[in-house]
Amino acid sequence: DEVGPMELSSHRFVLAVEKAIASPKPMLVVLHQWSNHRLAKKIRGSFRVLTVTRENRDSLADEIAKALKSG
Repeated sequence: DEVGPMELSSHRFVLAVEKAIASPKPMLVVLHQWSNHRLAKKIRGSFRVLTVTRENRDSLADEIAKALKSG
């Protein structure tokens, strides 16, 4: 799910995401590039971050699928 400004205003959502990212399961998280929320900073420090650009947006789906399959 997207971790955006509206979602980050919900304490329950933040707790649920913190629980999810602590699990060993592979995961895809969509995060606003400019977010300075403590959870956004934690996600950036814990996960590989890919920035979507016009140049790479068509090839990212394959890259993400391969990364999720390899765990």
